[in-house]
Amino acid sequence: MQRWPLVACLLMSFGTAGAHPHSYVDQQALVSVGSNSVDVTIRIVPSFDNGAAIFAGIDADGNGVVSQGEAAEFAATVIAKARLEVDASTRFTLSNVGEHQVAFEIAYYDFSHDWQVQPFFYTDFAATMTLPTMARSDAGNQVGILFFSRSPP
Repeated sequence: MQRWPLVACLLMSFGTAGAHPHSYVDQQALVSVGSNSVDVTIRIVPSFDNGAAIFAGIDADGNGVVSQGEAAEFAATVIAKARLEVDASTRFTLSNVGEHQVAFEIAYYDFSHDWQVQPFFYTDFAATMTLPTMARSDAGNQVGILFFSRSPP
């Protein structure tokens, strides 16, 4: 069984508000599709106002430092609320001719219900696939990508 890499990149910003003061948490999921892989990067960036509370929630032992174990536990919690589906199958093969669909959804709402799910495409995708069409949920936490493999020359 081929596995799809799911990368959780959780970025925390605890500096001063600077030029971009926000009063919310910015949550993004980047879905990068290639001919032979789909990568997901998840970013959660708290505002200056919310940073301390979010940090305290991740720092389970309350020692003022997020350990590797605490970070891994937080990442696992977020990833457990994400779903990636490729052609409704456990096999990942986009090189065959035909219709394909990649669907991603995230339901981690502990900080905010707002998500921005943004698809990207690797260079090898353009050479083998048609221009994709996308459907987003009204809530912003889901994206469906439909495309076709190009016929071999």
